[in-house]
Amino acid sequence: MHTSMSLGISSFAIAAGLAGASFAADLVEPGGTAAATHQATFAKDEFGWQLFFYVNQQARADKAGVPDDGKTSFAQYDPDKPVVWETWALATGGELVPAGDGNASEVFKSPATKPVAWEELVRPERQKILAPSLKSSPLITLQPGALRNLAAGTLQAELTPHPDIAGFDETRMNRITYDTIRDKGLYSLEGLDRAYAAAEAAGNPMIVDFEQAAKEVKARWVRIDQANECNPDGADLGAAKQRYHWRTLTGTDAAGQPEVQTWGLVSLHIITKDLPNWFWVDFGHIDCVDVPPGFGDPVAPADTTTRGPKATSGENGIRNETRGTKWENYVMHGTQVAFTDAVGKQTILSNPVIEKQNQNSSCITCHARAAIAPQSSNLQPGPSIPSFVGKTGSLSPGVSFEDVGIPEPVFEAGGQRYRQIDFLWSIPFRAYSETGN
Repeated sequence: MHTSMSLGISSFAIAAGLAGASFAADLVEPGGTAAATHQATFAKDEFGWQLFFYVNQQARADKAGVPDDGKTSFAQYDPDKPVVWETWALATGGELVPAGDGNASEVFKSPATKPVAWEELVRPERQKILAPSLKSSPLITLQPGALRNLAAGTLQAELTPHPDIAGFDETRMNRITYDTIRDKGLYSLEGLDRAYAAAEAAGNPMIVDFEQAAKEVKARWVRIDQANECNPDGADLGAAKQRYHWRTLTGTDAAGQPEVQTWGLVSLHIITKDLPNWFWVDFGHIDCVDVPPGFGDPVAPADTTTRGPKATSGENGIRNETRGTKWENYVMHGTQVAFTDAVGKQTILSNPVIEKQNQNSSCITCHARAAIAPQSSNLQPGPSIPSFVGKTGSLSPGVSFEDVGIPEPVFEAGGQRYRQIDFLWSIPFRAYSETGN
């Protein structure tokens, strides 16, 4: 259920109060309240920054999703340490890995089993696990099943360089999202079938409705110890470490030998269910605002708190709170709360790195198509990523990453009985069978 907004609360007062609060306030997770819903609606960019400040605080090493209370704000950090969102539950980690061979996902295991209780998530993790990006990769044009067969030979969930993939991703979810998937059995194809049947019996078009405080993040990392897509000429590693949130990982080189690598965060996409259609905000490193020619025409960054004559919290995209820290190199690309604006114009939000081939796309429109159909439907695989890992029962119809605006009402078209899964592609993308298939 969504808490109704209290219109007696001044959005300006909320924004000013949060922005002007002491750094200790950063330790409180934004969202899940009537005040958060109000701010997400009427002070979108400020709310986006409050999310950024919270999730990027240094985390406790021994617990999942808990800020280090020894640091009074996100501006205090030690090198090569995880921030809060990096200790949330890992949804990725199983892509391109054959069943039973190295799946590191904490949510979607193979065979699918119930994830452990949140308190039992092992922290610190062995090391960060990054996955090849399917959305930006030409591999998504392969036929169904080809990607799974290719996995063992060339791509792993670990850090294995690939000439067509410059960056690697990770998707993580907070406790509310994790517990909902765990408690409702949405971590397996069979569980999704059961949830579908229950929704169908109740006449509900959605198989799950996440709580208001649910959150998910998607991050893109690139190596900063060598030339990358944001800085093709390469950079001095010492200087790069001052400008990036970075982590040291052990990967493999082109010869398959262990190699110590330094990876920098270049994109961070945060969503929260504080609004019925979720709240969407995207951040990126300033090195990646302009992408290589030929990859589209990205929309200019939009942030009313740091850009324009009325900006009161920064200038030229830089928030005052971030000055003098690595975080001053991260800017907001924009926020999104609806399919169209007040005059009916289609809204656009994309990341110039993650969506570098679809830079005038719409996060909210694409994710509105996240849906499932029963495995027994044997529906024709469509143009969405689940078809490439053989999950033809988890497809939604007519998916196009170029879609913007209000999506076409195709969920019941042609007898294709799809039911929405509350905007989270993570679930149909990654759920495995309880039998391991």
